[in-house]
Amino acid sequence: MTWLSRLARGFGLARGLAFILLIALAALRIADPIPIQELRVRVFDLFQVMHPREATQRPVVIVDIDEKSLKAIGQWPWPRTRVADLITRLTQMGALVVAFDIVFAEPDRMSPNIAADAFRDLDEATRAKLRALPSNDTVLADALSQSRVVLGESGLPFAVAQPSGMQPPVGLATMGGDPRPYLLNFPGLLRNVPVLEQAASGRGLFTIRAERDGIVRRVPIVMQAQGTVMPSLTLEMLRVVSGSNTVLVRSDHAGVQNASVPGFVIPTDRNGQLWIHFAPHDSARYVSAADVLAGQIPADRVARRLVLIGTSAVGLLDSKTTPIDPVMPGVEVHAQVLENVLTESVLSSPNYAIGVELTPDEKFAFVGCEDSIEPQVLPDGGRARLGQAGQVPAGPALRGDVRPADRGPGDLMPTNNRPFGSSDRPPRVRRATEVGSSGAKPPAKPCCPMVGALVSVKRGQFRKARLYVRVAARLA
Repeated sequence: MTWLSRLARGFGLARGLAFILLIALAALRIADPIPIQELRVRVFDLFQVMHPREATQRPVVIVDIDEKSLKAIGQWPWPRTRVADLITRLTQMGALVVAFDIVFAEPDRMSPNIAADAFRDLDEATRAKLRALPSNDTVLADALSQSRVVLGESGLPFAVAQPSGMQPPVGLATMGGDPRPYLLNFPGLLRNVPVLEQAASGRGLFTIRAERDGIVRRVPIVMQAQGTVMPSLTLEMLRVVSGSNTVLVRSDHAGVQNASVPGFVIPTDRNGQLWIHFAPHDSARYVSAADVLAGQIPADRVARRLVLIGTSAVGLLDSKTTPIDPVMPGVEVHAQVLENVLTESVLSSPNYAIGVELTPDEKFAFVGCEDSIEPQVLPDGGRARLGQAGQVPAGPALRGDVRPADRGPGDLMPTNNRPFGSSDRPPRVRRATEVGSSGAKPPAKPCCPMVGALVSVKRGQFRKARLYVRVAARLA
């Protein structure tokens, strides 16, 4: 025991207690019990309330099947001929891509061939004429084929039989490993009727999984449904507008890093989910579907924007709770995800963040935050920017094949020509102040309301990789 006593005296009681406390706290963080999880997300909510995102641009428009529309047109679901008219109208107004936060899982019961058997007291000649007319689903499919439309699908907690004749999912490329072990997995997949899926430009999951307390803080960008890796509705919209046929998912031994299409990189957590920086609910995002069909909405309200079709009607039960709004339509959550990406205001929590937090060393870096994120490095090495008035430039500007003379101020295009996948530099906060490794003193106040983060940096390992992570995302 003499040598233990000498070791204790040499090491010091205070150091021993600090070491034991360090081990205990590291074990607590790794175990991550429910109380710690709840504390972490509550702090995240506090930061959201203190510093909500300022929505200064409107690249997304929500066509709302609201109470006014239901009163003017009738109960939902509407005949799909009316939905076809809505798509045609939005395409004529210049929408870049139209997406449905709705699934058309069954044939339209108002189609003439179905109505022929449903109506009573019809003579056989009338029934024959009705059966000879095209179905409402065929009319809608014709409208889908003449526009860029993404259909919504839903993950289910149980497996269902898949209809025959379905299109294969979008092409998926992986880099760094198989992401499937880390993705959210839904046992079942609810799809649209085959004739609609074959005519659509894309298909994506609109499923939103709330946290344990019922609050939506993050949404999956890539997930599994009935054994198939699927993009989210928002990621599929970006793929369609970029003109790409493939979604790239980067992952490593720690989990998923990001998902990308040419022009856009979306950093995710290790499970392929994006933490949303919410802005307050704003009715300026919405236009009524009835007003669109009646021609009462000016074309420039929709032109060169991404359009989501969903509902805020109370009876259709698509309301979510967010950290800053007790009631928000689910379609607006998708719109805010798109705004996060298009306005470069995403929150990033790298999959290696917990490893950095738990790395013991005598060298620490104090990272100050500010509320603007550096634009993401694009798959081709460039950066994405919004055009004037919040419009999203489309077509060749996203693919980088525009001549310099064609480039206008704020056009969305790559800034250099590095090949796809040549860079996976993590996103970082601009002009963050690193203190500790350089010997400088920390600022008297943090450079944003989110305060600073104390991050342990292992000697040499992260010396060149400067870690800039928002505190809210890091805590989450």
